[in-house]
Amino acid sequence: MRYRVNPKSVLSQARAMMRYVVSVELARALNSPVLTTTREAIEVTFSTAKHVNISMKNCGYEEIHRQLLAKEVFNVRMVDDALIQMTYQFGSRGIVKHRLAFFPSPDVEAFADYSDSYFGGIKWLNVVRRGTTPVPIRFDYDLKRADAASHPASHLTIGQRKDCRIPVSAPLVPRTFVDFILRHFYEPSVADGIPPSDIHLPKSISENERRLIHLVVPMNSRT
Repeated sequence: MRYRVNPKSVLSQARAMMRYVVSVELARALNSPVLTTTREAIEVTFSTAKHVNISMKNCGYEEIHRQLLAKEVFNVRMVDDALIQMTYQFGSRGIVKHRLAFFPSPDVEAFADYSDSYFGGIKWLNVVRRGTTPVPIRFDYDLKRADAASHPASHLTIGQRKDCRIPVSAPLVPRTFVDFILRHFYEPSVADGIPPSDIHLPKSISENERRLIHLVVPMNSRT
């Protein structure tokens, strides 16, 4: 059964996703999501989210990741030191913004040398293969900044590139985002165990964006 998405339902699902990552022994540290309220909005955020702008600094990725790690700017610090961040903002008419980011470890080769100690010899992590280049990704939704010409309301940015906004058909709930990360950067079988979602967010893609290469967010009970 689906029910209306609201800050509390997103908060509950974000917490459930973090518990799941812990249960499969992929989490090293956590910053639990919380609700905060201002005059303009209700946010699902975490205590160190005020430092997320570190990721926009004009410096090398290794330094950005080091600073994010030092200030614990994450919901989940994965066992390979990759970082997961999830924030949502709701207005009087529903969701107006989200920022869902994944910052892989810049030192994946070093982790490859001792990953067996975490996984008992089972190589779950695709990201530790030698020769892998760590590339951050971010799913953004921003209703206020939506522009049919160049700024899809929901979009994917790869590698922190300013003008990289690949249209996405809808905003993502936490379950969809965590499934994407585990399935494509870790191991698909791990993602298969994530509990289904009973919430989803409405489509936001425009007709012009449909004519471009875009990503489709499935709206069934598995997501």
